[in-house]
Formats: sequence, structure tokens, C-alpha cells
Amino acid sequence: MKIGAVAEALGMPSSTIRYYERVGLIEPIGRVAGRREFDEQSILTLRFLKLAQSAGFALSEIRQLLNIGFGEERQNNDWLVFLQNKRIAVKAQMEDLRHMDEMLKKFEGCNCATLSECMSGSSVK
Repeated sequence: MKIGAVAEALGMPSSTIRYYERVGLIEPIGRVAGRREFDEQSILTLRFLKLAQSAGFALSEIRQLLNIGFGEERQNNDWLVFLQNKRIAVKAQMEDLRHMDEMLKKFEGCNCATLSECMSGSSVK
């Protein structure tokens, strides 16, 4: 798949994909007639990158996740500690988002004059 089609399918600019390649987050892409030709592995990695960034992961953290290795490539148990810590952080973020969703739901039916009035629940439908 060519870069334009990948960019459109994933909803990200082609320049972002080129940047990820330049900084080594995705493997250098083979070229056909001078154009990048993305394989399924590259597209899967790009989907992972997009999801991780939308979840608030820094590029350095994403790099660590991509470099943990799979199967026999795993050299030690440092990757397990890293993954467990990231899962704890993701769960905390999910809880924060759940609370924010509850607040937004409350605001939908609110006719309060102030935030503190609304949060106390006095004028919520």
C-alpha cells in the first residue's frame, strides 16, 4: 500500500509517517518505482503508534514498547516491569476518563450559574 493510501486509511498525515520512519519507530519502507510500499507489519505498527499517542504515551515510551521484543528476542524481564507499569498508568487514565464522562453527563442537564453549584448537584435535571 502506498503512503497516501496508508495515511488516509489511518487518518494521519503522510509527513507523520515519514517522520516515524526517519526516527526509527517504523522500519525503513521498501520502495517500488521510487515510492514507499507499506506491508501489513508496517501498517500494524502505525496503528499501534497512533493508538499509543492518543492514549498519551510519549514517543520514547512507544519506542520502548516497540523494542521489548517478542518470542525469543526478549533478553530480560525489564520489559515485564515496564509493561506492568504502563498498564497501571493506562488503568488510572481510564478511571480519570470515566470520572470526566460522569461530569460531562452531569453538565448536559445543568442550569447552574457556577461550576461549584453544578458539582453540588442542586440544579441538575
